[in-house]
Order: sequence, then structure tokens, then C-alpha cells
Amino acid sequence: MKKTISVLLVGILMICMSILSYATNNEIKVSVDDKILSFDVQPQIVEGRTLVPFRGIFEALGSDVDWDGENKTAIGMRGNIIIKLPIGEKKAYKNDQPVEIDVPATIIEGRTFVPVRFIAESLGAMVTWDGGTKTVVIKEMGEKTYVKDQVAYVGESGGIYTGDFQNDRPNGKGSFRFYESNQYRALKYKGEFKNGRMVGEGVFEWLNGDKYIGKFNNNQKHGEGTLIYINRDCYTGNWKEDKKSDQGTMKYANGNQYEGQWLNDQPNGKGIKTWANGDHYEGKMKDGLRHGQGTMVYANGDRYEGSWEEDKFYGKGTMKYANKDQYEGAWKAGYKDGQGTFTAADGKVTKGTWKKDELIENDADWNF
Repeated sequence: MKKTISVLLVGILMICMSILSYATNNEIKVSVDDKILSFDVQPQIVEGRTLVPFRGIFEALGSDVDWDGENKTAIGMRGNIIIKLPIGEKKAYKNDQPVEIDVPATIIEGRTFVPVRFIAESLGAMVTWDGGTKTVVIKEMGEKTYVKDQVAYVGESGGIYTGDFQNDRPNGKGSFRFYESNQYRALKYKGEFKNGRMVGEGVFEWLNGDKYIGKFNNNQKHGEGTLIYINRDCYTGNWKEDKKSDQGTMKYANGNQYEGQWLNDQPNGKGIKTWANGDHYEGKMKDGLRHGQGTMVYANGDRYEGSWEEDKFYGKGTMKYANKDQYEGAWKAGYKDGQGTFTAADGKVTKGTWKKDELIENDADWNF
């Protein structure tokens, strides 16, 4: 009997230890400059974001805290930075400037919880996530840290700058990590700066995974560069004021490709477009469509040479079919339409007027 009780006690103890070990291994930790913080209530994951007790995180980052009971707002202050987080609102305030946040401050187990990334980055720290140890890693930056809204991008997006300075502005080589909530959905930029703006060679990444490697001017893609899209499309060529311009090549993930002139982000001018199925076009383009004089060679052997409008045969042109038939004359919206001559493979010639590929008037009928 005693042996049975002992076995049961050992089993219960092992279960309790397993539960404790599981809970410990799944706790979210927060470190500041390699020191693990201790909170009276554990950090929580809410909608994919880590929330921590607001007093604990502010004080760990050397900030004073206050509570506005009337407006139910948590307040943190360090130096000339004042952060306010109204409970339940997806909007915070940094020096009275509104900032959109993904998850609002909230009350959990009687404690006020706030989004740790927003707090740390607003106070000039760098934040990363260590998935292996489930730790939010916060690093207080040294003298080469510069935190200021609008310093490295147009609009109201701010972030953390690390790099060379001149006249209290980013100048030379550096990196800029955007705050998570920004209207451009940008992640980071690493490269050259001039007077606080992206100028020269650099690498720019977006939150969705798109990546640009090339030249910048006045915070815009400008000059030679390559944009690799998350869907595996890739453009290499010239840019002007953030848009594809002049000469460039677009390789699509589906196997299609366009090489030629661009204007306002679209193929415009002379170019060559090829399709994965073997179709091939060489000629004029307008706003991404075949428009003007051009030649289309189809994979099945058909060949059209002539005028185009909005991706369709339009005007005068000649179609040479793979079966040796041929039509030369007027086209409209992709159809034989107007005066034209059809020469069959056996040599028979038909001249007349056509309407949507149908011969409606044969010139031979007028030969009296």
C-alpha cells in the first residue's frame, strides 16, 4: 500500500514539474541591455504583439511614469520625450503627436499593459525578437543614435538612425529602422545619407518583404536600381522620383518579360515583350499596352505586323497565318474591319469590305 502511494506521489510530482517546466519555457521574457526584466505580472501576447506592465518597462528604460485617471491614460517621460497611451485606443501620442499602434494599451489582471516595441523605439532603443528564447531584446543605443520624426522619409514616419552625422543630421553612411506603424509600411534602409535624407546608394526594405537595391535621391528611388518583389517579380533599370523610367527590364514570376522604355512606372515607348508560352512582341507601348506600330509573333506561327491600339490590332496591318493564309488591310479592336485583301494558302484572292472578321462586301461582285 505504501509503495503504491509512493508511486502515485512521484507521478503527481513529475506531472507538476512538467507543467511548471512547460509554463516556464513558454513565458515571454524581456531584456534591456542583456538584463532580463522581472515583472509582477508576466508579459502577454495580444494579437501577435507583446504587451508588458507599463510601469515596469518605462522605469527599466529610465523614464518617469504617471497616470491620468480622468482620461485613463498611461504616461511615460524621459528627457524631452513624453509618451501617452490611452487605454483601449489604437492611437498613442509622442510629444502630443498622434501615432497609430497595432494593439492598444489595456488592463490585464489589474495592471496596465502597453506595447513594448512602441515604447522602446519611441525612447530611442532598438528592439528585436529572439524566437529561440522567446525574448524581446531591447538595446539602448549609444551616441550614434538619432531618433526624430521625418528625418529619413517624407510624411510623418519616424524611426531610429544609427550612423554618421554632420551638423546634427545624418550624413554619410548609416541605417534607419522605421517605427512599426508607418504609412509607408517600410521596415528599414541602409546606405548613404545627405542632410538627413536618403541620397546615394542604399538598400530599402518593406514590411511585406519587397526589397530595393540601388540609387536614391531626396528619399526616392532615383537612378539605376533593382526592385525585388515578394511575389518574385523583379525590375532592373532606371528610376525617376520613385517610378520606373527610361530603360529597364521587368521579369515576372510567371515567366513573362518586358524590356524597353518606361514612363511613370509603366512600359511606354519602344520595347520587347515576351510571354512564357513563346509569344513575342516588338514595337511601341503605351501605359503597359501594345499601342502604335509593332510586330507580334505567336508561338503557333501566326505573325501580325502593323498598327495597335490598347493591346488590339487597330488600323492597317498584315496577318500571316501559320497555315499560309494572309490578310492585309484594315483592323478594328482585334478584328478584320474595313477594306482588305485575303489571300488563301491555295492562292485564291478575296478583296472587299470586312466587319468583325466577316466579309460583308466582295469587290468581285462589282466586276461587270
